[in-house]
Amino acid sequence: MLYYYIVTFKDLRRIIAEKNKEMEIEAKFYDPTYYWKGRKIVSLDRWFQIKENHGLKVALQYFPNDFPRFGSPFIIDNIEDQVLKEEANHWYSDFTKLMEYSKNTEYGKTKCFHCLLSPDREEAGIFIGINKIISKALDTNGTTVYPCKILNRFACPYDKKMIVGSEEEEEISGYNVTKKPDVDYLFYLSELAFAVELALAKAQEEDSVFRIRSSEDAYQVLTNRETLEMVLQQGLKEEHMHYKDRIVKLFTNMKDRIKVEDLTVY
Repeated sequence: MLYYYIVTFKDLRRIIAEKNKEMEIEAKFYDPTYYWKGRKIVSLDRWFQIKENHGLKVALQYFPNDFPRFGSPFIIDNIEDQVLKEEANHWYSDFTKLMEYSKNTEYGKTKCFHCLLSPDREEAGIFIGINKIISKALDTNGTTVYPCKILNRFACPYDKKMIVGSEEEEEISGYNVTKKPDVDYLFYLSELAFAVELALAKAQEEDSVFRIRSSEDAYQVLTNRETLEMVLQQGLKEEHMHYKDRIVKLFTNMKDRIKVEDLTVY
């Protein structure tokens, strides 16, 4: 037997209004303007207020709408409660996905740290300056690419694909460069730069095969193939040793661009 309900236009409008309200609430739940992964999104300042006034466990029920400039190790470091620490780690994973989804500028900057064109290592005041040196191989027509003026991974201008080991790599290793490198290749070059930095740091020790005491010494290492090979053989980490020949070729091809004033020995 079928049952039918008779409603007035007034009741119908009320039902439609209530349904629309339900749909709006449901839409907000999935809209990263309001909610993400079931947690409400609040301003960064508000999130810190919640954490300060109610503790971390309560704050983990919310997501800030921005990434803090000083990073977020304060969220998951020094947590003694292992259950809370696991919850914080899961929260942080979802939070970074939100930052990825929204292409957050501050978070985009943190993803540039390991790029060749990032000045973070230079500003740290502990490295000689190999990022800047290698980046000179990318300069064209007097235009300097270092440091990057964008520093936002989500707005990176280096989107032309380049395959490591290809002819394009040969071109970038040579003296004249006419093509814009791919962002992945910039990260690869940064890894080479870091390997060289570690080898040069080892060369500052007293028992080094060639001891670096000044910027002039560092310049000699980078511009003299035999000395560079000795220093790399001595100081490259085992996981970086397979880069040795590529590093030597890179600096040999660009030695005329290396300037002693671009090097700093602390």
